[in-house]
Amino acid sequence: MSESLDRLWSDDRHWLAGRIYVCRDDPRLVVRGRRLFAFYTLNFAHIASYLVMLLNIVIIGGGLLVVKVMRASTTTSLITMFGAFAAVMLFQALLARSVE
Repeated sequence: MSESLDRLWSDDRHWLAGRIYVCRDDPRLVVRGRRLFAFYTLNFAHIASYLVMLLNIVIIGGGLLVVKVMRASTTTSLITMFGAFAAVMLFQALLARSVE
């Protein structure tokens, strides 16, 4: 099965602009990226990938909302945003780990 998935992954027809992976025949949600420094990417042929993106936006947007509502100082704003970004990165790392 791995060879057939690798064949799908390497087919240029499944990559939009060489960066966005869209392959309905590939059951994986997270795949390795093709570009330098693109460690993993989502397979946007699956609805779950859009839910992952939405969750990322909610986490970061929630951090921004907390900062706005609290009228927080610059230090508190930076700490809150760092926490939101760290949560997103942790979530992405957990998804990528499930690939291997």
